[in-house]
Amino acid sequence: MNATFTRDRLTKLTVAVGLALSATASWSGSAVFSGNAGFTQGSTDGVVINGGKVVLGAVGSTFDLLWVANAGEDTVSKIDTKNNVEIARYRTWFDSGLHSGYSGPAPSRTTVDSDGNVFVANRHFDGKPARLMKILATGGVDRNGNGVIDTSTGPTDIKALVDSNGNDALDAAELSDERVAWSVPVGDPGGLGRAACIGTDGNVWVGLYSLNQFYKVNGTTGAIMSGPHSVPWTPYGCAVDRNGILWSATLGSGIGRLDTNNPTTPQFVDVGSTYGIAIGNGKVYLGGNCAYYEYDPANGSTLYRNGQCGSGISVDGAGDIVTGYQQAAKYSKVDGSEKWVNSTHAATYAVGVVVDGDNNVWQVDFSSNRVTKFDGATGNFIAALPVGDQPYTYSDATGIAARNQTSHTGFWSIILDGGPNAKWYKVCWSAVVPNGAAVGAESRADNVQGNLANQNFAARGNCTPLLQEGRYLELRAKLAANVDDVTPELLQIAAQTRPCDVDNDNDVDSLDIAAIRANLNKPASGFGDPRDADSNSVINVLDVRACTQQCTRAGCAAN
Repeated sequence: MNATFTRDRLTKLTVAVGLALSATASWSGSAVFSGNAGFTQGSTDGVVINGGKVVLGAVGSTFDLLWVANAGEDTVSKIDTKNNVEIARYRTWFDSGLHSGYSGPAPSRTTVDSDGNVFVANRHFDGKPARLMKILATGGVDRNGNGVIDTSTGPTDIKALVDSNGNDALDAAELSDERVAWSVPVGDPGGLGRAACIGTDGNVWVGLYSLNQFYKVNGTTGAIMSGPHSVPWTPYGCAVDRNGILWSATLGSGIGRLDTNNPTTPQFVDVGSTYGIAIGNGKVYLGGNCAYYEYDPANGSTLYRNGQCGSGISVDGAGDIVTGYQQAAKYSKVDGSEKWVNSTHAATYAVGVVVDGDNNVWQVDFSSNRVTKFDGATGNFIAALPVGDQPYTYSDATGIAARNQTSHTGFWSIILDGGPNAKWYKVCWSAVVPNGAAVGAESRADNVQGNLANQNFAARGNCTPLLQEGRYLELRAKLAANVDDVTPELLQIAAQTRPCDVDNDNDVDSLDIAAIRANLNKPASGFGDPRDADSNSVINVLDVRACTQQCTRAGCAAN
C-alpha cells in the first residue's frame, strides 16, 4: 500500500468519490460496502464497526502469527497463534547443524511491520557482518518462474540454503524459499546485530552491539538508507514510538534515545539494569532482574516495579505489562499491581515474552526448545509448542508494538466472487481522514480462492484503474491513526468489474456505447455504474471515449 497509503495534510477531509451509500451495488459488476449491514460482511483486524463506519479499536490487536528465531539452528519458526501450530520454518543462513545459541549466525531479533511481514536479524558471533532478512507473511517472489510460490509448509519442510558459488555470502539467487524477499548484510564485520525495530515509516532500524551503531534499512528493498549512526551505548533491543523516537535497551545500566527523524544527537538515560524493552502508555518499560522499570519520557522519572523475575517484557493491546523469565506474569498499566502470574507452567530459561492478536501471552523458552501460550485475561495455561533449537526472541515478534504503539493501524477485508476469470478494474473508497492519519486499500486476485495467500497484494489508487484478473478478489483497507491516536473513519469501499458493459452481456460493443451516449451529461447512479468509466459521477463524452477503447469486438460491432 505504499503508493496510496498517504497521510492527509488538511485538518479534516472527506474523500468524496460519488459513491452510493448502500451495501449492495446499483449495477452488476460492482460490490459496494458501507454501513453496519455492508461492513459486517467483511472481516475486522484491529478495527471495529461503529455507527456504520469502520474505525480503529480502543484495544489493540495484531496479526495471528508469531515469528520465533531459533538461535541454535539458524531458523525462524512461523506460528499460527489461532490454531497453535507451527506452519512454516525458514533458514536464515547456510545449514551448519546445531550449535550454541551464542555462536555462529544465531538469529535472535524478529520484528514485524504493520503489513505482517517479518524482519529477522542474525547476530553473527562468527565475525561476519550482522544480517537482516525479510520474510513475507503471504505472497512471495517466484524466482524459478514456475508460477507457484515454493515455500515451507511446516517445521520439517525447511527449504535449503546452499552457498552455490562458494563466496561465503548469501546471494539473492540462493534464496530457495520464495517467501524470503531478501537478505542483506548490515555494517562492518563483527558488529553483532542485537537490535531490530520498525520505524514510523515502515523502515527498519538495526543496532550493532559491538560497534555502538544503528543503521536504517529500507523495509521494501533492503537498501541501507542511512548509517552508521554512532551511539554512546551498546544496542540490545529497540522500539520506536509514534513520535519517531527510538528507545534502546543496552544490557547495561540504562536506555538509549535516538530521534529517527534526526539521528544526530543520541542520548543515554541511566535508569538501572535493562534487558528486554517495550513501549506503551507513553512510557518505556524495561525488563531486568526480578522486577521491571517504568520510564516516563515526559518528566524523566523512573519507577521500579517489584514482581516476578522478567527479563522479557511486552505491552498488550490494553496497555498492561507482561513479563517473562521463568514465570509469566501480567501487571496493571495503572499502578503496576500484579494481575496474574502462572507458576505451574514455568519456563526453564525464557528469552522473550510476546503478545498475540487475541492479547494472549507467549513465552519463549530457550532451554526447552518450546513456546508456551497463556490466556491473556487469566494467565491460565493454553498450549505448549515445540519449535527449533534454542529459541531466542527479545523483540516485537507479532507486530503488537508496530501495530499499536509505533503506528496504530488496523484492517477491514473481504473476499469477493466475480465469476470465472473476472477482470477487476477499480477500487474506490470514501473516508474521513484527520490530519496525519491515513486510509489506503490493496487487493489481490486468483481463480482459486485457496491460492490468494500465494499472491502479492497490489496497492490501489482511489478509483484509479488497475486490472487484476481472477474469479476471487481479496480486498483490504488499512486505517492508521495520527500521532495523537485520532482514528480515520472508513465510510464506504467498493470494487468494480466490467466497466462499460452496460447491458451486462460480458462484452463491450456498440450497444453499450450507444447506451452511454443516450445518457450524456446525466449523473451516474453511484459507484459501479458501467456508463461512468472515469468514476467522476457524471456520464460524459470522456466516458464514451474510454469505453470505445474497451470494445471487445472488431470495429466495436454488436454481438
